Amino acid sequence: MRSPPPLDPVSVCPIYSFALRIGLWAARARSITFDLDLARRLEPMGVSGSVGATEIATAFRDATLNRQFTLAGLVILYWDFIVTFSMEVERYWGRRFAFSWPTVCFLGCRYLALIGHVPLLFQIAQPVNNESVCPKLLAYHQVFILVGQVFVGTMMNIRTYALYGRSRKIQIAVWTLSVIVLAIGSWGIFSSHSESPTEPAGVGCNVALSPSQGAHIAVAWGCLLLYDITIFSLTLYKTLALRTGSRGLVDVMLRDGAMYFGLLSCMSICTFVTLIVGRPFVRGLTATLANV
Repeated sequence: MRSPPPLDPVSVCPIYSFALRIGLWAARARSITFDLDLARRLEPMGVSGSVGATEIATAFRDATLNRQFTLAGLVILYWDFIVTFSMEVERYWGRRFAFSWPTVCFLGCRYLALIGHVPLLFQIAQPVNNESVCPKLLAYHQVFILVGQVFVGTMMNIRTYALYGRSRKIQIAVWTLSVIVLAIGSWGIFSSHSESPTEPAGVGCNVALSPSQGAHIAVAWGCLLLYDITIFSLTLYKTLALRTGSRGLVDVMLRDGAMYFGLLSCMSICTFVTLIVGRPFVRGLTATLANV
């Protein structure tokens, strides 16, 4: 079967750059302008609660930044779907549909992401922090990321298994690693029971994370990063070993794999670092970008 033509980085990068700018612009337009003077005026009115004017201003700036990165990731997600939908129709729906696990995983990843990120749009649009809704949206987001990575991991396992000539040892190794990563990641997400920090009124539905919550979620992201590094290392080793053979396909896999891993690892590392050392509203800042 003829392999699909590779995506040209020269044409792809401007598309994502443009989508990122749209996301940042839209989020900036939606954000609440909140400076230090306004914080001081609102503090006597009880808006600040137990925190001072400086803390309020910092919280609003961090929430704005969080909203910008989240919306930028959503713009990239839906923009990518629009520009690649014609290729999907041609290669999947334009012929008789054949049921296979790779096809199911591909469509699952694609449409689960489209539908599953809709609640995040609602979260961004929330003008106030609803204590009965926002924490549930945060929990949903973490579970959704976990479920989405199961589909992505399945596709990467199948790809690695095929690359190694359907090696039984590789199959057992990658699936064992996947189960371990999934178990530890699930523990990291569901084991944190500490309450989120108190948020200033009017900051919107941007649920802050406590240091304990951030550390537990960072465990899940650390495991995911370890899995990505392992799969990429296996791919890199095999593609370098096969470069004397089918050079065209190998070059495509090596180049696209390197591009994918480079972007994904940068986002995952940023997410991990912000979860550990970031302020409450910027913990996990790039989670949506890393997940799309």
